[in-house]
Amino acid sequence: EKATIEYNPNVTSLEDIANTIQKTGYGVLTEKVDLDVMGMTCAACSNKIEKVLNRISGVNKATVNLTTESATVEYNPDMTSVDEFQQRIKNLGYEAQPKKEASEKSSQKEKQLKRQLIKLVVSAVLAAPLLMTMFVHLFGIQIPHIFMNPWFQFV
Repeated sequence: EKATIEYNPNVTSLEDIANTIQKTGYGVLTEKVDLDVMGMTCAACSNKIEKVLNRISGVNKATVNLTTESATVEYNPDMTSVDEFQQRIKNLGYEAQPKKEASEKSSQKEKQLKRQLIKLVVSAVLAAPLLMTMFVHLFGIQIPHIFMNPWFQFV
């Protein structure tokens, strides 16, 4: 069964309408989606995302968990969509996508760790000559003149 309701948002809210429908013995169509949210670094980030999601028309309840980097949104699919949630989160500077299975998520984490390891090794190799000249100067040992050339250090 389906009902169409016209209402004045200044007088009543969607929650009031949903409560009234439930009191009469009927249910309100809602869906629940779990999103992976990347880029959150603090509680302020998660609070900001949660507030924006809860302000979207058609969202009954949105909760964001910083620790698990996820958001759970209960919403009316006739009024809003997962794409809108993703776009609003993207506008805040974060990335969101529907939750993946554990195996996909772990492989994604492994790829991220591998990229970070490569960056660490490259930066260590590039920093080694500069660190070597610094430590040699610290102990007063003579080093080849090429290491003191600014162009060599720049490269």
